[in-house]
Amino acid sequence: MAKLTFDIDVPKKPQKFRARWHADVKETKERFVIAETVGYTDADGKHRGLYQDRVKKKIPQLRYDRATAEKSLGLWAHFIWPSVTAESGNGHHLIVNTYDRARFTFGFYQLAAHTPDDNLIKLFQRLVALPTAVDYFPDLLLSNKRLHRKDGSSTYSLEKVTKVHRPNGKKEDQLVTFMTYLNPDTQKANAREALNAAKLMHWLVNDPDAETASVEVAFEIMHGKIKSYASAYGLAGKDPRLAIWVSDIRHQGRGGSTKIKAALAKPTVEKQLKALSKIDKYTTKYPKGQYRARRKAVQKSIDILTGEKRFDGVVLGDGKLPL
Repeated sequence: MAKLTFDIDVPKKPQKFRARWHADVKETKERFVIAETVGYTDADGKHRGLYQDRVKKKIPQLRYDRATAEKSLGLWAHFIWPSVTAESGNGHHLIVNTYDRARFTFGFYQLAAHTPDDNLIKLFQRLVALPTAVDYFPDLLLSNKRLHRKDGSSTYSLEKVTKVHRPNGKKEDQLVTFMTYLNPDTQKANAREALNAAKLMHWLVNDPDAETASVEVAFEIMHGKIKSYASAYGLAGKDPRLAIWVSDIRHQGRGGSTKIKAALAKPTVEKQLKALSKIDKYTTKYPKGQYRARRKAVQKSIDILTGEKRFDGVVLGDGKLPL
């Protein structure tokens, strides 16, 4: 495959809600939907960016296959599945959103760009090492295993850590240079973020090694954190479904250690599972929980795994789910 040229078809009114963005690949004559413009307000202000909520069926299709992943990941391929289904519309590899403070989030496990040494930067490190990287991101390279960008005759790191003072008063380390490379303007939907989304979408569809990298990186991130959670919450030797809930709660950030420990202090496994399934952010606006839909999606997948008897006779940390 030769270097590809992506032309972004910018809508006439790019900031209009639901304005639809398309990509045209010059060399292959392909045309596909990328996403639509949406708005979002959070503690960091008002944002505008791209999302695929209404166009999931129109974008290229590539979904996580746990049966295939089981060949390399074993039972972990099923362990990660509930969070995958909740994160990306039943495991869609090509889900992208650029509308919140992370600026750019991609993939079936929804890896965000703002976190140093974690999430999306890890996927880019793996992708840029592939032979096909030059076809999609010829300006990127690895130096000492860190992501850099070539700009004319100079090269600079995309992994410089910046201490950001957020409007809510908190300080946070972020990869601002990497975020800006992917999406230079969080207040407007722009052609750069659409272009980078289109490249990633096309890459994973057309290069099996890129899809494999996405799966492996997600698993490595999850597994590393599970080892930490197993120690922090005493999950080793316990029903794996407890760890699935803890992993999902922490991955999304809808609950912390105090709530998790209280749930795990319940007298039976079934009561522990029920308590974990209810951890959410409850407000007057969301009396049933702000993330109720996500919790229901996770529960549905866990119920399927239970019906399949995937974890019968298995505990976290044994030979089938080693830590």
